[in-house]
Amino acid sequence: MTWDAEWHHIAVVAQNTAVKLDFFRDAQLISTTKRSSIRASMPDVHINQLDALHIGPPNPQLYSSIMAENVYSPYFLVSTEFTFEAQIDEVRVHDVALAGLGQGYFQTDLRVKASCDVPFETLDGDCRVFNALTEEHSNEDQDECESGYEVCSASSGLCVAECPTGTTRQADCSCDCSFGYYQVWQIKVVEVLGQGSILNVTVYGSKLQVIATSDGGTNSVYLSFSSLINVAAVAVRAGGSATTISLRVTGSEGTYFVPEHTNVALTGTDDVVFHHRRTSYYEDTTLACA
Repeated sequence: MTWDAEWHHIAVVAQNTAVKLDFFRDAQLISTTKRSSIRASMPDVHINQLDALHIGPPNPQLYSSIMAENVYSPYFLVSTEFTFEAQIDEVRVHDVALAGLGQGYFQTDLRVKASCDVPFETLDGDCRVFNALTEEHSNEDQDECESGYEVCSASSGLCVAECPTGTTRQADCSCDCSFGYYQVWQIKVVEVLGQGSILNVTVYGSKLQVIATSDGGTNSVYLSFSSLINVAAVAVRAGGSATTISLRVTGSEGTYFVPEHTNVALTGTDDVVFHHRRTSYYEDTTLACA
């Protein structure tokens, strides 16, 4: 081959079935030669080095053709001795066949850093990468979600709760109702909490009918139902001494404050109407559709 002052990747592949050696330069096959299954006599190699891996210039005394053909690159002749002037950056020896990106020519340090050394990903065989899930709601190997959870493409490292029946996964990993339906809470308790008094609380069902009322109270109002029920809205009338209120609901999985309905200001005697908002970004177990 023609040598130059550039870096190159050199690979030698020994094939068991074909009894031959293939020589590659920068992943291109440049030469093939047969190999003997019997170790050749090497009188010019010390007995302690017979089974050693030798990388560098050939022994000019053993391979006289080099001197005869004046093939000096990548070594040069000074007086009567060959001196190796090429540089070797890294040597790897594999005892199994490599596939795809595992081949040394493609396995440069920069490529490893770009494709393998990133958060939540690890090497898998020949440097293919896979997402490792966060520990919460994933199995012991962190490669699958627990039952009832799934991966969302927008948050590929997280296991998020499967969307409730009748809802569909959105691009931001939240769940929403299908076209023609709107969000409601499926709950059995409504609580309005604050410091001071309010005049009354009205709870509306999925058909916007009144399903519960309270004449108000001080610091908290608690409305419960005998079973889970769809609640479309909760209206709170101001006019008492309370200046802010928060909404808390109880569904099939527990009791939750509604983040967007926390410390809501009350003014005058107007009603403050609460419509469905998430109790949790990824796991809103109170969500239903009507």
